[in-house]
Amino acid sequence: MGSPEFNNYAAWMLPEKLIYIHQDILNCMKEYNVVHYLWDKSVIWNLANDIKYFNAILALTPDDTEQIKKELHQMLYGLEEIAGGIRPKNPTGENVNFYITSLNIGLTGIYIHVEQMYISLFSTYFFHSNASRDEITGEKVKQWVESLKKVSAPISGGGEKERRLFFEEQHQIINQI
Repeated sequence: MGSPEFNNYAAWMLPEKLIYIHQDILNCMKEYNVVHYLWDKSVIWNLANDIKYFNAILALTPDDTEQIKKELHQMLYGLEEIAGGIRPKNPTGENVNFYITSLNIGLTGIYIHVEQMYISLFSTYFFHSNASRDEITGEKVKQWVESLKKVSAPISGGGEKERRLFFEEQHQIINQI
């Protein structure tokens, strides 16, 4: 089989730092009442290509790949429910707004701003991920997200047709892995 450092997908673990960051985000979620998801339309396509690559170097078994595909489909069904307002919206029960950008931005970012605290996370294809609690960085990520919202299509609330078409396209991409 492939390189021993990649084998055994089922045993792969999240880095400890990422687990702590995730916990910080969950703690902050209790403090806000509006969530904005801004989704790069190419994110699933890029992920599918990565999975195909890992298949090609034998880092994933066919069973691993099927499990990943199943989990991705479940994630998309959950996101579609959230975008459609079907699930409880967030821990405080307030609004969730879901946007799709047609730009291939090549950057994943999130910011949380609660009172005087910022948490911002971002990663690109060009450099490593970064997590910051710095106010200046948080404000820049916030401005970037706000500018992208202006050129993105909202699919939460009333955009049922667009939402359904978008998620169907994402499921088809996963099916082609």
